[in-house]
Amino acid sequence: MGFKDLFKSKDKQSSSSDASSSKENPFAQPTLAPGAFGQFPQTFGFYFLGRAPDKKTDAFLFAEGGGQQGPLRPLNAITVHKGMVKVQDVLHAGPTRDTQPIGLAGTEKLFRSASVIALPSHAGAAGGNQIVHLVDNGGIKFERWAFSVPVAGAAEAEQFEWRSDNLVRPEKDRPFERRLVRVSTSAEGREDVVMRWADDPAPEQESRLGTVRFEGAGATGQLGQYWALAAVVALLRIVQVKSEAQVAADGMLQAAGKLAGLGLGFA
Repeated sequence: MGFKDLFKSKDKQSSSSDASSSKENPFAQPTLAPGAFGQFPQTFGFYFLGRAPDKKTDAFLFAEGGGQQGPLRPLNAITVHKGMVKVQDVLHAGPTRDTQPIGLAGTEKLFRSASVIALPSHAGAAGGNQIVHLVDNGGIKFERWAFSVPVAGAAEAEQFEWRSDNLVRPEKDRPFERRLVRVSTSAEGREDVVMRWADDPAPEQESRLGTVRFEGAGATGQLGQYWALAAVVALLRIVQVKSEAQVAADGMLQAAGKLAGLGLGFA
């Protein structure tokens, strides 16, 4: 079976009551199973599988292995919905869309840059999907995406921040990286990195877009499965937002080039 065969299943139709609820709170549906946080290996890859024939969804996959590590082992399917929708990213518990969702991401308001992720309820939380706000504190040079989430053994949520390499002046011959920093245990000049993303240097060869790796307290399990799921879904949202922004920028450059070629560029 090829990876693209994993995505032949069709999305189930929602009932009228579910549709009404989704309009009021798009992140309330589907209801994520309480306590279902998934399990992620210490290192895994992020792969692009293709676009649906109707061009309304893109298919991605988490998988481990590959190359010298042996055959790829599919882990989690990811569906990215295109167009004017609020819930854009869906992380599934298994390698096909038939498996239950365990995380959602998108925006509560269209045409707004604010992002949110929805997670299953956890011990001590009220019922229903739990909403976590993903705040973009970045600028031109660096990405900085902050969120707060409970960690294992703690009474209060902790703050974490996805930070990036320099966007304007990337290091030569080195993959672009994002790193997840535990704010409470970091100090001036020292970041406590608990997770890392590295762009694949040659994504056209095997459709691998990047590699995800847990580090430090993130790798030992000290922070818990709920934290790990929140970190992964937040990363999915960031990658998708930045990818769409890049596609839009490339489209604008191509359009400007065509206008210039026709003598219609801005004076």
